[in-house]
Amino acid sequence: ALMRRAEQLSAHLSQQAVNLTDLAYTLQVGRDAMEHRLALTAESQEALVTQLRGVCDGTLTTGIWRGEVTSAPTENPAAGDALPQTLAQLWVEGFEIDWPKLYAGRQPNRLRLPTYPFARERYWFPENTTLAAGAGASLHPLVHRNISDIHAFCYDTLLTGQEWFLRDHQVMERAVLPGVAQLEWARAAVSLALGGEPDSADICLKKVVWLRQLAVAEWQKVCIELTPEDDGAMSWEIYGDEDGGEVVYSRGLAVQAVDSERPVFDTAPVAARCTEMAEGAQLYDQFARLGLNYGATMRTVQTLHGGEGIALASLASVDRRDGCQWSPALLDGALQAIAGTAREGEIALPFALREARSWSALPERPQVIVQKGTAHGASTPEWDITLVDDEGRAVMQLLGLAMRPVKPGAGLDTFPVQEN
Repeated sequence: ALMRRAEQLSAHLSQQAVNLTDLAYTLQVGRDAMEHRLALTAESQEALVTQLRGVCDGTLTTGIWRGEVTSAPTENPAAGDALPQTLAQLWVEGFEIDWPKLYAGRQPNRLRLPTYPFARERYWFPENTTLAAGAGASLHPLVHRNISDIHAFCYDTLLTGQEWFLRDHQVMERAVLPGVAQLEWARAAVSLALGGEPDSADICLKKVVWLRQLAVAEWQKVCIELTPEDDGAMSWEIYGDEDGGEVVYSRGLAVQAVDSERPVFDTAPVAARCTEMAEGAQLYDQFARLGLNYGATMRTVQTLHGGEGIALASLASVDRRDGCQWSPALLDGALQAIAGTAREGEIALPFALREARSWSALPERPQVIVQKGTAHGASTPEWDITLVDDEGRAVMQLLGLAMRPVKPGAGLDTFPVQEN
């Protein structure tokens, strides 16, 4: 990772003139220092690029300082009077440097530096990728601020528990974020990182795993971090702090959606295979008895027809002005439709998803087709969920959704997941 960052900076400085003082200040104070460190000194941008290239290809072995910090030193040096070479050596050894003291009361400018090398054509990130501005209003209902720096794409979100998708989604009397809301969270964050707008990129999510339920009782900051992978995908991880420790709620991969033929479904044969029918009010009464209480915005199932391994539901969004492309209300309604295939009194939670992709915006009143797919394990069925428009054209699919039953009243702090 350290060499990748050196290569990144070299590529950027080869194409973009910068003020070296501003560059040094940005790198010094931009983020907490990592364990693996590299320091060097340079009198010109050209010399710096040459040095970085030498570091990357292994030809430069003198005039650089490298170190791996495993524990913090007990004493810190005074930065103001030390030579640059001395500070470089101390820093890679783990000493904490008071960098602002080097600038004699004047504060250099902070530069916007790229977060990943743009020259590698095998990546699907556009060459003009820039970081979206993080100031002002929230970027998206689930992605509030851009806190990206030279090390990673990262966004944070401050949840209060009063957001509609939390207020109207109560599990055992706790405000719990719907698992599918994290799909929209990841989709929007990746789109922001690539194009600067939450809906500017066509994203497909794969290999999603839910690890822990996100319950919010009071103000809570949650972050999503994005990491480019060597195969052209971008991995994502949603995490937060609970009881003084970091916990991961979900993770997965994002790739650029590939143009494919849009599936078309005839809902009549599906309805013919269903042997039972329930109105939405009946379904939500049943959920309430099991400890799942849905408020108005999350009560999207209007009618539900169910049979052995199959279900057909009609959904209606209470308010589609939620600012989300993959509406958590409609997607959670699609998961609620799985109840049409479940045994009475059984709660099932999602813990893995093979793929999520869309072809067009979700309509206000989609129909949902639920079909039992291939088994994830002997006791863990998978489901393929398709949302269709009035003409039966697929608008979105959740493929390979693995669900596991949980006894009513059981602890829901963690998902019953096993990762490969």
